[in-house]
Amino acid sequence: MTQFRYRAIDPKGQAIEGVVEGNSMHQVTRKLQERGLTVNQVLEPEGEALFNVRPAHLPWQELLLVAQQLDMIARNDYPLAPSLKTMGRELGSKRLKSVLAQVGEDLEQGHDLNEALERRGNQFPALFIHLVRAGEAANNLSEVTRLLINYCARRVETTARIRTALIYPSILFGAMVILVVIFGLFVVPGMTELIKDFEITEEQEFNYRFIKNLLMLQFLVDGPYGPLGIYGPLIVCALAYISILLIRRYPAGRLWLDWLKMRIPFHGPIHYCATLTIFTQALAMLFKARVPIVESLEIAAACASSPQLERAVAQIVLEIAEGNTLADSCENTNFFTRDYCWLLGVSEKRGDLETTLGHIADSLERDLKARDMTFAALLSPVLVSILGLMVLFLFISMYVSLNYSFI
Repeated sequence: MTQFRYRAIDPKGQAIEGVVEGNSMHQVTRKLQERGLTVNQVLEPEGEALFNVRPAHLPWQELLLVAQQLDMIARNDYPLAPSLKTMGRELGSKRLKSVLAQVGEDLEQGHDLNEALERRGNQFPALFIHLVRAGEAANNLSEVTRLLINYCARRVETTARIRTALIYPSILFGAMVILVVIFGLFVVPGMTELIKDFEITEEQEFNYRFIKNLLMLQFLVDGPYGPLGIYGPLIVCALAYISILLIRRYPAGRLWLDWLKMRIPFHGPIHYCATLTIFTQALAMLFKARVPIVESLEIAAACASSPQLERAVAQIVLEIAEGNTLADSCENTNFFTRDYCWLLGVSEKRGDLETTLGHIADSLERDLKARDMTFAALLSPVLVSILGLMVLFLFISMYVSLNYSFI
C-alpha cells in the first residue's frame, strides 16, 4: 500500500498532520473521515529513495503451498492462528517457517490476516495481501484462496515452461559467445598480421576495420577503446536500471512504466489480460458479498496492482458519483475493451451484474491460460531464430573480412 500525507482537523478543533497508508486518495480520505477528522488535504508521496530495492518475496511455489493450506483452513473452519503455526513447524523451508510463525503471533494479538501478512514486509506480494483483504471484506476467504491457488499455480507453471523453453537457446547462446571470443582473440589478430603483408587500398582497409568494429572486435583486440568494448554493454544496462529506479520514484513514472508493460510485444497483452482477470474476479466476489460499489472497485483495483487500472477506477468512482452507470464509466476510461463494457451494460439492465462478472472472469482466465501457453511455445523458436541471425551475421562478417583481405 502507498503512504499518503494528510492535513486535517480533529474533533477538538486542532490541526494535525500525519501519514496514513491506503490504495488511493479517495480511500484515505474516507478512512480519515471515519476517525472523525475533517480532512483538509491529502497528498501523494513525493517519491521513494533512489536505491530502495525491496527484497524478493517468497517463491511462488511456497506461496502456492500457503494458499493451499489457507484454503483447507478456511473450508474446514479451523482456527487460523494455531493452524498456521502448526503448518509452519511441518514445513522444510526455514524462511517460510519463520514467516508463518510471525503471522500466527500477529493473529493471536488481534490483527486481521491481511494486516498480519502486510507486517511481514515484502515476504508476500501486494496482490496476495490485497486479495486476502478483499476476501475478509466480503467475508468469503475460501473464495479468495481459490483465486490465490489459481494465480500462484499459473505463475509456477509459466515459470517452468519458460525455463524449459530457455534451455536450448541458452546452450546455443553460450556456444556462440565462445565462438566470438575465440574469433576475436585468435583469428582476428592473425588476420591483422596477414593483411600487413599485402598491399591494399585505403577503401579496403576502411571496409575491413568497419567489419571489425561492427563485431566490437576492434575494441576487444587492439583498439584504444578496449575497456569500452568490454564494459560498454554493462554500462548501458546499469544506466537503464538507474533510469527505471528514478522513474519508479514518482506516481507518474510508475503509471508510465505500467503503460509501457501493456504495450510490449507478446508480454503486453498477457499483462493486460492478467490485470483485467484479477480485477474482475475480485470485483465479482465483492459484489456478491454486497460490499459498497466504491469500496469494491478500489479493493479490486488494488488486487490487480496496476497503476493504469487504479487511475481508471478513480475516474469510474467520480463518474458513478455523478450518476453514470458502471458500464458507461468503464467505457469512458478507454482502459476496458468494448466487449467488456457492453457485457457490463447488458448485465446492469438485466440486474445480474455479479453473475455476469463471474462469467467474464472465467472467460478471461481461459484466455489468459491460452496466452501463457502460446507465449511459452513461441519463446524458444523466436530466441533460436534471433541467435541464428546473429550467427549468420558473424559468418558473413568473417567471409567479407577474408574477401577484402585477399583482393
